[in-house]
Amino acid sequence: MTNPQHTPLAGDAAALAVRRRRRAAAALCVLTLAGAAGWYGWHWWRTPGPPEVRLVDPDPFVQEAIEQARSGVRKAPRSDRAWGQLGMVLMAQQILPEAETCLARALELDPQDCRWAYLHARLVLLHDLDGGMQQLAHAADLCADAPVPRLVLAELLFEQGRLDEAEAQFGQVLHLDPANARAEQGLGRVAHARRDWQQALAHLSRSVERAPSVRPSHTLLAEVCFRLGREAEAEREKRLAEEVTDLPWLDPYMEAVDRLKTGVEARLAVAADLVSAGQVQQAVAYLQETVHKRPDAQAARLAYGRLLLETGRPAAAEQELREAVRLRPGSIEAQYDLGQVLQQQGNLREAAACYHKVVALKPQHALAFYNLGQCLHQQGDQPGAIEALRKAILYKPEFAEAHRDLGGLLAQSGQRAQALEHLQTAVHLAPADQQAAQLMAKVRESK
Repeated sequence: MTNPQHTPLAGDAAALAVRRRRRAAAALCVLTLAGAAGWYGWHWWRTPGPPEVRLVDPDPFVQEAIEQARSGVRKAPRSDRAWGQLGMVLMAQQILPEAETCLARALELDPQDCRWAYLHARLVLLHDLDGGMQQLAHAADLCADAPVPRLVLAELLFEQGRLDEAEAQFGQVLHLDPANARAEQGLGRVAHARRDWQQALAHLSRSVERAPSVRPSHTLLAEVCFRLGREAEAEREKRLAEEVTDLPWLDPYMEAVDRLKTGVEARLAVAADLVSAGQVQQAVAYLQETVHKRPDAQAARLAYGRLLLETGRPAAAEQELREAVRLRPGSIEAQYDLGQVLQQQGNLREAAACYHKVVALKPQHALAFYNLGQCLHQQGDQPGAIEALRKAILYKPEFAEAHRDLGGLLAQSGQRAQALEHLQTAVHLAPADQQAAQLMAKVRESK
């Protein structure tokens, strides 16, 4: 017979076994997670942090850019983008050993990214030509659709006299991009080195047709044309070489680095670009921020003061230019600009003092002598004004305004012959100057 108490006991044992298995599984899961966490923590600990950077000039703009990029690496130590960005920021500030370390790390994290390969190769080339060439060749293979690394490689091969290898690399670029003017120029240079004038003519002609603003192409083509007896074409190319703006070849990778330049000098260049683009108020604000963060930067004070003067704020300009002079008393530009702003505001005595300092530092400064003459004339010092204007003309004989003003002062002092001589010169140099013409007519009538 079956024991009536057996079934519940068997159920209890089965339930107990299930609970034990669950506890074991949970324990195993905890151990697995702990192991994973330990491995991740150990691996995190092993991941190198961003390099320390010590600046000779602790420029706050540079410090801020570097610290921001270093922070990106600390937040994502296994991100090739974070390491690459830090490398580019350092490269832009010419902090090259640390930049090379960061770009090598970015390339290690993503060996297929041609940006890191190319930029790293550019840095290696600075101290290891053979190693850099190998890295550049690898970058060229990675950047299959981007010709710049292969073009740079080809140009380096050419400079080393390895013409066959250079020709092969230029040819590979042209195979992928038949309209590439830089590759055509390169092949023209190879043909020129081999004294194959007809091939050089063909390649260089196509290069200048596709990129007419590259001066070296016109110069080399002019020589090739002379070699072939095509003198009219040679003269034309020579003339074009003198006229073109000589634009550099585009390099999007290095341009991306250049955009990361910061510091006072870089910010002054940005401000100049803003002014050229007609964004004057943005330039004023940009320079104001620059001066606020770098109050000791004389060049920034000078640029800011000039821009304030140009935008009709002479009092504010005077403050900045006085500070520029204080920071560098021997600066001819600062002394001259301060003299201009003081003269504009009617402070003739101090303006004249500034111009005296300018001509003491640079005796051939014709504009300073001219402005000094104006200040002295307005203060009633006619002999001093005449002497200053004579000096302006001595150092700049074609200075029409100085001839005109000197003629006027000489006429007032009764020296009509000399006055007429200078006024005639002023009219000759500047026929549209009605004031000079009227003064000359008046002096002639008074004889």
